[in-house]
Amino acid sequence: MELLFNKKVSQALLLMLNSFNCFKRVHYDTITFYFSLYKNGVPGSGKSSFRSISTVQVHENKTSNLPIKIISSDYELAFNSLVKIDKRSFHLPLIDFNYHSFDEIFKSALNEIKEKYPGKIYIFYSGRSFHGYHDILLSENHWKQYLGDLLLLNKTYATEEIVDSRWIGHSLKQGFSSLRITYNTKAYLMKPKFKCVF
Repeated sequence: MELLFNKKVSQALLLMLNSFNCFKRVHYDTITFYFSLYKNGVPGSGKSSFRSISTVQVHENKTSNLPIKIISSDYELAFNSLVKIDKRSFHLPLIDFNYHSFDEIFKSALNEIKEKYPGKIYIFYSGRSFHGYHDILLSENHWKQYLGDLLLLNKTYATEEIVDSRWIGHSLKQGFSSLRITYNTKAYLMKPKFKCVF
């Protein structure tokens, strides 16, 4: 499997997806990844004024390109959790953290996630907090349980919200999670930058 995107998308994201163990463990003819092209709505609302879904279909041992070559300066591109392997639907768990420091509290929260869901978590810094990509595949029901466990994680660390609870709500309402992979608008501070594998 090899994915190629344009320069506006992080090369670290490509390396991560191309090396994920969860895809190496399954036999497939095609994997379909989903992406959201979106325009931010009213500042502070957390809602998009426009969203369209694009797919990239990957065939084993072939190179696939993201079909969006030019992304307008008013729009952002996000990676979606929904993944189809042949005709079966899965979720690659994503995490939008609401925590700004890579400290012992954050590491403890990551360890708690991994105790219940073993697998590497690729951490990106988004400018205000962190994004996580978990190298596992979950069914629809297990993905909902995963999001529930992320909410409960916030209760463990009562002093601060570890995971963005509004983001979890949006994920459940739309039927998938998404994380931004571009930096085109003033709503954000930077393009998400790879930090580490945990």
